[in-house]
Amino acid sequence: MADKTIRYHDTKTQSAVDVLYRDGGNGFAPAMSVLPTPTSTTASPLTGQVTVTTAGTAVQGSSIASPNGFMIFMKPSNTSYGYIGNNGAGDVASNNGVVMDATKIPIIVAGVDNLNKLWFDVAVSGEGFSWMKL
Repeated sequence: MADKTIRYHDTKTQSAVDVLYRDGGNGFAPAMSVLPTPTSTTASPLTGQVTVTTAGTAVQGSSIASPNGFMIFMKPSNTSYGYIGNNGAGDVASNNGVVMDATKIPIIVAGVDNLNKLWFDVAVSGEGFSWMKL
């Protein structure tokens, strides 16, 4: 019988993985070599920052895809509160967002597949957030 190659999607690395199966006489078994195949040649950042220039004027996240969501931190230099969310009208504020304080405890935003679905605001102009893909 002929060998078979089956392509799987690795959700951790977001890449395709080709697995070669060899017929060993009693059915197919994976061969010893498993080679990842990149699905894209375009690099996508794993981390980044959002700075809110003017407190009270929310900033939309950049278009960064992450099927597993994001971990979001306050910047270490922040001195006050930050707000994350989306009120459905392209805004977030202290009365409708997730409130973060300057203790820098991160939040995990699962179920949001693109950072541009989130809006960011702060209580002090020039402060902001750091993010990392999950």
